[in-house]
Amino acid sequence: MTRGEIWLARDRDAEPSAAAPGTPCLVVSPPELGGVLDVVTVAPIAPGKAVAGFRVRALIAEQEHQILLEQLMTLDKRQLTERIGALDRKSLAKVLETLREMFAD
Repeated sequence: MTRGEIWLARDRDAEPSAAAPGTPCLVVSPPELGGVLDVVTVAPIAPGKAVAGFRVRALIAEQEHQILLEQLMTLDKRQLTERIGALDRKSLAKVLETLREMFAD
């Protein structure tokens, strides 16, 4: 799992074989942690054009989406069930810039 990849994440309480597809999430964990920890930091992705606060707009699968950076969460890697794509470089740069703004003094 690499920063910038988009994965489906199942709910922590869901059965591994549950039929629900899961929530699309963007991996934002630093690359240095990828092989070291059993967890990954992600931001959920939701369809829509309206942007509020620290949300970044992105075109994913030819549709407008928002990356919900105010809802960052750390998940066990086993909750990520399927890689469904990756964010383009320009959008990923905007995500990282926005995260720096969010956590700056």
